[in-house]
Amino acid sequence: MKLFIHIPKNAGISIKDFLYTKYQYPFEGHFTCQQMKAKALLNNYLYEDIFTICRNPYSRMVSVYLFLKIKMRTYTHYKHTMDLTIPFTYYSFSHFIKTFLCLNNCNFDYMNTYMFLPQHTWLDTADDVKIFKIENFSKIENYLNTKLPHCNKIEYKQTWKDYYDEDTKKIILAHYEQDFDKLKYPSSF
Repeated sequence: MKLFIHIPKNAGISIKDFLYTKYQYPFEGHFTCQQMKAKALLNNYLYEDIFTICRNPYSRMVSVYLFLKIKMRTYTHYKHTMDLTIPFTYYSFSHFIKTFLCLNNCNFDYMNTYMFLPQHTWLDTADDVKIFKIENFSKIENYLNTKLPHCNKIEYKQTWKDYYDEDTKKIILAHYEQDFDKLKYPSSF
């Protein structure tokens, strides 16, 4: 069996659906490697290896933006019963990035703040974690020996590169610098 580290907005739902069907995979949610190992131990879940999927940080942030924009239409903040559709309806991608990353407004007034964490922070152990790139989806399918559906897929009206201007490129590069380096993604496009 396999232990999967589900980094947000990296095809995790597709993977978990497969793992649940094949192995009755008992885990839901997003947890770091250390947390997943503890959950596995507590649940007597024996695994042979650990794996995850990463994504180009530029592409990932466009996916987060579009995902939250769609999800916020039906989400009301549990604490303030505040309708959050306004910022996600009217914020441009640039405004979104500047608000959440530059002004550090990643707080509990908004849903899913963990989506903004750099990908390398989810891999918080010295374990040999197999890291696949979403851009090479066939390698993931070969590893799992199956054809995976694309669950929770966001349809882009343009390419992810079209969302960026020079300012937003710099912000993403600064915020996710270690992801670019550790996960071996080019910092420019």
